[in-house]
Amino acid sequence: MAQRLSSDERARIEAMRAAGSSVDDVARHLGRHRSTVYRVNLGGGECPLLLIGIEPDRIDGIELARRVRRKLDEAEALRESWRDAYPKWGNAKPVYEALRNEALAMMPPVAEQ
Repeated sequence: MAQRLSSDERARIEAMRAAGSSVDDVARHLGRHRSTVYRVNLGGGECPLLLIGIEPDRIDGIELARRVRRKLDEAEALRESWRDAYPKWGNAKPVYEALRNEALAMMPPVAEQ
């Protein structure tokens, strides 16, 4: 019988997908089938549970994914426009890497089962 995804796995999938990881990469990382990863949805409508005041764990995962995506977008923007603020890439690269590492550090570890 198939095992359900834990809330930690869902959060990790959402964060990794928001960070640009492919479905196949996420599936390999988690040891899950790619179709399982593919079916984890990053939004697309109001959750019916929220309408009655119940906030599922998945909402935290979606918010985390959005925060990670914003941080990665910030790093990418720096990479694209570093010449505006730095004389050479060597000066901008540590800032870029720090932003990316901060985003990756936000992702929760996969829970042991």
